[in-house]
Amino acid sequence: SLFSNIYGVASKELLSKYPLHEDMISIPADELAKMLSKCSKGRFGIDKAKEIQEKASNSFGVKFALKSFSFQIKQIIAQISFLEDQIADIEDEISSMINSLCPVITSITGIGDVLALLFSQKSVMFHDLRELIS
Repeated sequence: SLFSNIYGVASKELLSKYPLHEDMISIPADELAKMLSKCSKGRFGIDKAKEIQEKASNSFGVKFALKSFSFQIKQIIAQISFLEDQIADIEDEISSMINSLCPVITSITGIGDVLALLFSQKSVMFHDLRELIS
């Protein structure tokens, strides 16, 4: 794999701008390196750009319906980004809820907002601490 995190910023940006292997080959390596460097906060550069282009040139790709595949890849990347934004919004809402209900519980090492919210909901279901523990 070219990227350790296929859902990372750099890999998503690469696929959204250059969804087909022909696209990745046709862009100048220094331009690709500049985009990768920006998206990866300097982690990737010309070496990664050349590696991508080398892998793309050895890829068989598809030879039919290229516009359709290109469009579909871009749409999938957009959907992933949209879902990531929704998850972030939900996590913010959970954090807000837990901070208003029981902010002390998140001070316990290893207990984040989601787990704290689950604990706070479970505690409502029990009459005393012994029921919660058993």
